[in-house]
Amino acid sequence: MSTTFAPLNLNEAIRAAKAAARTYLVEDAKLDTLRLEEIDRSEDSKTWYITLSYSPKVEASVAEGSGESGYGDPEMSRFWAMHHVQELRDLAKRVFKRFEIDAATGQFVRMVHRDI
Repeated sequence: MSTTFAPLNLNEAIRAAKAAARTYLVEDAKLDTLRLEEIDRSEDSKTWYITLSYSPKVEASVAEGSGESGYGDPEMSRFWAMHHVQELRDLAKRVFKRFEIDAATGQFVRMVHRDI
C-alpha cells in the first residue's frame, strides 16, 4: 500500500521555508528581519522555490563603534565615526536565499544563495 500526500499549498511551503531558515541561518541572520521575496514552482510542480531575504548579524564591536578615537582629536573622531557608519551600511545589505521545498511532503530539500 503506497501512501500519497496532498500537495503542499503555498502557505505551507512558505512556512516550511521559514522553518528551514530559522534552523539553518541562526548564526548568520537577524531572523526578525526575515522577509518573503519570491515564490516559484518547478515546471513539474514537484518543488516550491521560496526566496527569503534577511539582514546579516552585525558584530557587536562594529555596531557599538567608538565615536572617540582615543586621541582627543575631533577630526580623527569624525573619521572613525564615518568609517563605522560605512561598515554598518555594508553589513546591512540584505542577503537572499532560495529554499527548495518538496511540494508533496513539505520537506526542506536545499538552500542556495541568490544574487539579486
